Amino acid sequence: MYSSINISGYRSLSRLTIEPLGRINLLVGENNSGKTSILEAIHLLADGARGSLLDVALRRGECLVAEDNGNGRPYLQDIRQVFSGRER
Repeated sequence: MYSSINISGYRSLSRLTIEPLGRINLLVGENNSGKTSILEAIHLLADGARGSLLDVALRRGECLVAEDNGNGRPYLQDIRQVFSGRER
């Protein structure tokens, strides 16, 4: 069990530390305040980031399906949206 979490440069979270963490934690906030970004960052940590960026992008609808290569597999066109401070 983790006792704290530090997130840097993920989506809208330039730097965030949450401590202490308990067995059950509740994230409460207004819309677009970063609650889902915190959960995604935890997902990336737990999964070791293997293929998880693609999973996150698929859930958010930020992924394209390749039609030109004929395999129909999804791919990330641009991952700048994943990092805080990205250029638009």
